[in-house]
Amino acid sequence: MSRKRAAVFCAAFAAYAIAGLCTGHAIADGVMLEKGGFNIREPEQKAVIFYNQGKEELILSVKYQGEVEDFAWLVPLPEPPRIEESDFGIFELLDHVTSERNEKVGDGTEGIDEGVEVIEERTVGAFDLTTLEAEGAEELRGWLNRNGLGYQEEAESVFVDYIERGWCFVAMRVNPDNSGEAADDLREGTIDPLRFTFHAQQPIYPLYISSLNPGHCEVLIFVLGDEAYTCGGMEMLYANNWENIHLEMLKGYSEMSEELGRKGGCDVTKLRGYFAPEEMEDLYFQPAEPELLAQVKRNLVSVGGDGLKVDFWFIAIAILVLLEIEFIIMVVARYGKR
Repeated sequence: MSRKRAAVFCAAFAAYAIAGLCTGHAIADGVMLEKGGFNIREPEQKAVIFYNQGKEELILSVKYQGEVEDFAWLVPLPEPPRIEESDFGIFELLDHVTSERNEKVGDGTEGIDEGVEVIEERTVGAFDLTTLEAEGAEELRGWLNRNGLGYQEEAESVFVDYIERGWCFVAMRVNPDNSGEAADDLREGTIDPLRFTFHAQQPIYPLYISSLNPGHCEVLIFVLGDEAYTCGGMEMLYANNWENIHLEMLKGYSEMSEELGRKGGCDVTKLRGYFAPEEMEDLYFQPAEPELLAQVKRNLVSVGGDGLKVDFWFIAIAILVLLEIEFIIMVVARYGKR
């Protein structure tokens, strides 16, 4: 092996090792439905929340195990949202920095279906979407059954809770015929993210409905807002203030990132939690206490003058990898002289 080839190999190995430290899970929210009931596992959830002056932008992605055919996703929200296709790149970008539209719109229809009001029907990305409101759990069950979606008795109390709060539901069926390039991703189990925009009194993540899915669930959420937010039962992994220049890299993923940028920047927190079904309730985010923020920031080290932070151990491992590269290059150089 020549010195040049050895150097290229080592550099590639280092890039791979460092990238591995920054890679997050392909992880969103809701309950997975199929004709036989709630048999599809939803092991992990991942979301990005932008919040500004009573308006929330919720970007959801989900990892699941199961068949794509006859498969659907049900997400409850405080009001009928504006829904758009997003890009998984925002999760990779935020995960890297903090640890490390193509849209086809169908003809919207409105109508009453025995206690269920269909507010909107459309196609976004790989999904056929129906936004609806129900007068009661029995009416919702009837609509789900008539549309070929699974419903079991244990879901009744969860649905009643959301209906009594006046929430709506977004039913999403995976449509392989409309998925295009996303078909492979769907078969591998990672759904292209969707962006929901709606009004809320505080940042919220509807986790309670996920209690209908079997097994424990890892939830990873990035919250960007006019102050640093936290939530009980979740570990804060990152907290920092981002200036407008930092928000520029999110410009293509979110409209609200531009709104926050015009205000001069925002606070960013990264939160992680592990929940059993009986522990899952909707997550309401509160402003973080200064003491908690100070503790999290003490575990971070500044890099350059841009105000972004990375984990100390990430830097230490990266330095060790680079030192090993230098050692290998020296060994190869000596071997080449023989």
